[in-house]
Amino acid sequence: MDLKSLVLNFFKGMNCNIQEGNILIIKNVPENFEKLYGKSSPYQFVFDVLYLQPETELITNSCNLIKTINDYLKNKAKTTVLKLEPKTKLIDDLSKYLILNNYNILNITKKEEFDYVFRFTFETLFQYLNENEKIINQIYVHESGTIDNFQIENYETVNGEKEDIQIKDLKDQSNAAKEKARELLKEKIQEISNKLKESLEIELKRIENHYNELLKETNTEIKKNQLKIKELNEKKPEDYSSKIQRLNGIIEKLIEKSNQDQVNPEKNFQIKNEKQKHSLGISTKLLNKVVIYYPIYSLNISFKDKNTQGTANFKFNSLTKQIQDLKCHSCQTPLLKIKFCSSNHLTCDKCSMICGLCMSEICLSCNKETCNVCGRDVCKNCRILCDHCKKPICNEHIRNDFLNSGHICSGCSETCSKCGKSTDKDFFKKINYSPVCPKCFGKKLDPLKEKEWGV
Repeated sequence: MDLKSLVLNFFKGMNCNIQEGNILIIKNVPENFEKLYGKSSPYQFVFDVLYLQPETELITNSCNLIKTINDYLKNKAKTTVLKLEPKTKLIDDLSKYLILNNYNILNITKKEEFDYVFRFTFETLFQYLNENEKIINQIYVHESGTIDNFQIENYETVNGEKEDIQIKDLKDQSNAAKEKARELLKEKIQEISNKLKESLEIELKRIENHYNELLKETNTEIKKNQLKIKELNEKKPEDYSSKIQRLNGIIEKLIEKSNQDQVNPEKNFQIKNEKQKHSLGISTKLLNKVVIYYPIYSLNISFKDKNTQGTANFKFNSLTKQIQDLKCHSCQTPLLKIKFCSSNHLTCDKCSMICGLCMSEICLSCNKETCNVCGRDVCKNCRILCDHCKKPICNEHIRNDFLNSGHICSGCSETCSKCGKSTDKDFFKKINYSPVCPKCFGKKLDPLKEKEWGV
């Protein structure tokens, strides 16, 4: 995290008054931090030397402010609670993120529950070559996965109430944050490791060259003394015996000095010492945990258009603006568009069809029927059972049975050529090849008795 975001997040978490710009102005800072920092607010911070003025303070990795923030977080309670208050106008947001499809919202009832984002602040100390370097990482976690695009300074916050939250432990969230922190440190670790490797190679080469040079100098000195002995022997050895003896002693010491059994322990000690100096020490500790919670609304909304209406129950996330649990009644596919069938079922396009008569929506969950005469799908409002065959018939193919005062389909009935009324086709008689009902034929017929007419 860059320094400006770190500083912003820190003072945002303390609900300070913040004015952003090239000069970051911080007001209303808690007194306990002011005492630790040794300065009273307001503060004016800059993060680029171009904006440095007499009354401002340039913020760097090694400045007093960063050290004070570290110390403050160490001494602060391990877990703090913040409540986000996202700016939400419910109807406006629903109109923006939900396709209303010409439906009007008649009524909304809502219940509030909470979702959580967790912030873990880690301090990592790198120790190498007598240097200390600190890095602070703030990791945000939602559920059990880290999120990279969340910035708490983008939201209004207030101090939260621990009574509002219902969390047993943060083990999963903590593990996810630790794993993310390790990932964030990989590049820095690799950078320092490469630097140490290059430096160690230089030092090991220096040690190797040093002992090679010592061996070379020793061998040169041995040969030099051997040459002197040879020259003295060519003269009168008896006159130079003491000198020859002294030179032989020097040669013995030089040979002993160049003996690898004597050289290697010292050389290996130097190598081991350099490797130890070039080792990288890393320690990471958790400075602070913050539980950030925000409302999710459970909604019950009544919708209506010119033909249909219905009620939908779903959740709306006030932070992410996500619509959750809005599903097709038939296939349970998540929806972002409102559409109801004639039976008030919420439906998707794949599960809906059109009534063959009234053109209203029918879905797969509807108690729809197929007309036994024409085969069209019809909604519950457009189908009638034939009293004779008991099969569903659409409005276009159902007739009023004038004898039985009921409904009869075109397949079970006949229409009188005289009066135009319909009844059971078995009651008709053809006259001049035209069907005539009992009434028009002139013979009384009790429909409850055995049929007297044949075709």
